Amino acid sequence: MATSRSALQGAICTGVVLTSALSLLALGPAGCAGGPEYRIVGNTYISETYNCRISVPNDDWIIEPANKHYTGAVIFVYLRQLTYNSAVAVAVAKKPQANLEAFASMGAYNPRLAKFTYVAGKPCYYGTRPMVGGQGSNLTSQLYKLANNNTGYILSVGFPTAWSEHEKLQMEIDDILNSFEFASLPAAETATDQTPEIVTAGKSRLSNVAILDMVDLTTGEPSQATRVLTDELQNQCARTKRFKLIERRNLRSILDEHDLQLSGMISGSSVVRTGKLLKADYLISGNLGRMGSTGVVYVQVADSSNGKIIATASMRRKRASDDRLLGMMPDLVVKLVYRLEAQQAFDANGQPEKTPERETPDG
Repeated sequence: MATSRSALQGAICTGVVLTSALSLLALGPAGCAGGPEYRIVGNTYISETYNCRISVPNDDWIIEPANKHYTGAVIFVYLRQLTYNSAVAVAVAKKPQANLEAFASMGAYNPRLAKFTYVAGKPCYYGTRPMVGGQGSNLTSQLYKLANNNTGYILSVGFPTAWSEHEKLQMEIDDILNSFEFASLPAAETATDQTPEIVTAGKSRLSNVAILDMVDLTTGEPSQATRVLTDELQNQCARTKRFKLIERRNLRSILDEHDLQLSGMISGSSVVRTGKLLKADYLISGNLGRMGSTGVVYVQVADSSNGKIIATASMRRKRASDDRLLGMMPDLVVKLVYRLEAQQAFDANGQPEKTPERETPDG
């Protein structure tokens, strides 16, 4: 792809945003050490050193391995989109970070300023702030903090504020965030190595799938809007014929019998326990979050034999009325199926399938 002078200048600007975002952790520059070990398979960057992987949604994004050391963290890969002058950086904290809340309290992005959310089914803290780049341009910085196996991970996103309402770019950023995976789950969250059989009849199909009620992150509980979204999620999943779904009335009967309210995002041992209770091999759960006028719906598929999240998808809408959120559910389920099939292909042969590009109108 040809690179224009303005695109290069934009890439430099976003590099400043990403570095500045990490500086909010109160990290000063430090010397560089030997480079981390990694592989690039198709559109996926796999870190052998830091036990994680992340993918770009298409060839317009450039994967740029890095080894930039700061006092408290190391940036080990940049994902750059020159057309939109946008980028995502992935870093790890040098000190052990077993506790997410403690990790989130470092620097400006702390629990008092940041919001709790999920990235690729993993709990994290999220914060955003405006910044000023070169030539007085307005930039937006977003920071996501996650912790796994005593390691703190930082996903830093930067883009010109003018693109904040551009749905194609924001969906591609969502794709990148949702592709982030740890190499392994914590031992405490792994119940068994046995994986339920995936029924294949021309197309991949998951059997005995239970869809839990989505929750509204503003209250942490299901709402009228999330119940409607959950019903539509069930309908759209059924239409794909890729899932053998457990009837929701049967789920509610079981939950009533055990006097339980199971909803929202669950992972690890909770997935295993819930799967046994509902006699479900897989669980689909999700949430609805709102940031200003923007609504974000996130869903995940978890394997109840081991608690592992095997596919995730999210979509966002500006001016997110309930009707607009409901209207994006068909595309969200299509996106989820693509990610599920890509994950299965990756697990089968280590070669991730490229997700087909989607034409999505701005709004």
